[in-house]
Amino acid sequence: MGASAVKNTGASVVTNTGASAGSLTGAAGDACASGDAHASGAGMSRFKTQPGKPSVAGDAVGSLIGGRYLLLFVVGRGGVSVVYAARDMTLNKLWAVKHCRPRDDEPSTLAAFRAEAAFIKRFDHPCIPRIVDFVENSLGLFVVMDYVEGVTLRTIIIDSGRQPASTVVEWALQLCDVLEYLHGRKTPVVHRDIKPGNIMITPEGKVRLIDFGIAHERSGSPERGRGTPGFSAPEQFAANDVADGIADGIADGTVDGAAAECNRGSARSCCSADPRVDVYALGATMYAALTARHPRRGVDWYGVACDRALRQVVERCMEDDPAKRFASCAHVAYALKHCDDGAFQASVRRRWRGFVATVLAAAVVLGASPCFAAAAWHVRNNDYSHWMTVAGLSADAHESWQAYRYAIHASPTHTEPYEEMIRLAKADGVFDSREESELCDELTAHAAELESQADGWGRLCYGMGVLYWYYADADDACGTDETTDSCWAKPRNHAMASASSWMRQAVDAGGFEELDSAQVYADMADFSVQIVQRANEGTDKGLYAAYFSNLERMVRTAADDANPVVSLSAAWQIVVALQVYPRHFRYDAITLERMRALESQAMQLALRTEAIGRKQADMKARILHAADDLRAAMEQAFSDPGAGMDGAGMDGAGMDAKSEQGRDRHGEESVTEPSAEMATALR
Repeated sequence: MGASAVKNTGASVVTNTGASAGSLTGAAGDACASGDAHASGAGMSRFKTQPGKPSVAGDAVGSLIGGRYLLLFVVGRGGVSVVYAARDMTLNKLWAVKHCRPRDDEPSTLAAFRAEAAFIKRFDHPCIPRIVDFVENSLGLFVVMDYVEGVTLRTIIIDSGRQPASTVVEWALQLCDVLEYLHGRKTPVVHRDIKPGNIMITPEGKVRLIDFGIAHERSGSPERGRGTPGFSAPEQFAANDVADGIADGIADGTVDGAAAECNRGSARSCCSADPRVDVYALGATMYAALTARHPRRGVDWYGVACDRALRQVVERCMEDDPAKRFASCAHVAYALKHCDDGAFQASVRRRWRGFVATVLAAAVVLGASPCFAAAAWHVRNNDYSHWMTVAGLSADAHESWQAYRYAIHASPTHTEPYEEMIRLAKADGVFDSREESELCDELTAHAAELESQADGWGRLCYGMGVLYWYYADADDACGTDETTDSCWAKPRNHAMASASSWMRQAVDAGGFEELDSAQVYADMADFSVQIVQRANEGTDKGLYAAYFSNLERMVRTAADDANPVVSLSAAWQIVVALQVYPRHFRYDAITLERMRALESQAMQLALRTEAIGRKQADMKARILHAADDLRAAMEQAFSDPGAGMDGAGMDGAGMDAKSEQGRDRHGEESVTEPSAEMATALR
């Protein structure tokens, strides 16, 4: 339906584009602002639309821009810009060219337009039209961009009314994908003005997101009062901003009406650069497409043929309180894909309750024959098998994750779905808070039953310990190209404590292959948690020797693991330990030869590891480049002729971390807490 709706809106591609082509990427949105400027009354009937017919004359029609772009005709106009269809005389290709013509009294407009175009040019996503060239001359600034065939969603709603739920979901999933791309950048980008007028639909039913005029990077401090009340989240506006905007007809965006929260006069304190503002606007846009009503007038599903599950998704997106909305567009996409799951699960529960009732009734008559217990087990096991099959066949990690949870609910004593959830959590290189919460909830709820599976419970505890040790709370998945220093350098403070707890439980359970490794990890986690306090108390003597032995065992274990996250993390931890603690290892009778051997093993481990992605490659390079510094640190630790290898005469490790002179009784600098990067890496 998406394609046909577009094709039926006009006689030709150019005509269909109309003013919307003027909104291809950003400030061009003002070319059709008047079409989206007013809406109230019954549904969206008072939305005004431009006819979408190309002009035959314009200020620059016929001009050759930059020596290659011939401006053919005007396809959209705004207050300070005109959008032309242009022929590339070099490539013989059609482009859209936006011409910014600031008024003399608004010289800042050109600078803002230039900055916005540069901002958009960084994006690389099929749903965001590209900016391919800039030309600036005496006539102003010209931005060359993709020519998108199609119409805005706003035009489709006005011309065709309510859209089928399946079509709206299809469009919404595409929007979720592009918004998740923007929100997932190293510095998240929040659009802040998602609405039907800023969404183009191509004849093939593909979505194009336009108008980044008020988009904001999350690291900045966005102002209030920007967006489209009714579609934009309430927290984007302070009460006085909207009141002024309604009075003047503007609110520094395109005012279609006042958001409900703002009408109540409640000024919100939430930052409008929170990605959840886009979640709200996405929900409002879905609502408008499903009902052909403006969301400003409140949610009203009367007369709308729409499944309850889909309505619930939309309403959750549009919660006034950001905390009650979906946390991300990825969560919205998952909910949209599983709108039918609730009905299916309800039917399963109804069938199960009916079966149980039948079994109980039969048990009264037949004295609870064992065959009925066997039949009940068969039904439950079939349900478990169904969800395990669904999880195994799905190519979507989120679908598999949820299916494994359903399998657990069907049969909590099977360890396989828990193990598969642990595997999925490792797959992207990061154990995030959602995965942590849901996985811990399942394990905690069914711990009593699982503990009866001796080797299975120990293996699960070990897997959880590894998740916390290597993957917990990284800034980004290891192996991506968005950030550096995440899973090695910035774990959560409680990660080591959690890793220690799970590893200790694994050791207590016993009976699994990795039992020795679990003991090593548990001891190392304890060291990382306790060492600074023990050093300050002067009770750390002997801890470093045990820690060094565990490092030796860890590097041997990592050498057998094909996961680059594990091998590079282990090598990096050794690098940091040898930089921070060489004198302490020496005082605990670790010889220079053992330190050199450990350093060599770490370097060989890193050298053999095949890094995936720029970030892992950077980490591998840092490890290998640290070799000379490590050797110098170790040599320096043994260069003081006044300190005996056996540490005789020393109290603890020979340190007094609280000493005002900052030196131990051998005249060497005491080691207090290492640098932030090294300290966290040790965890």
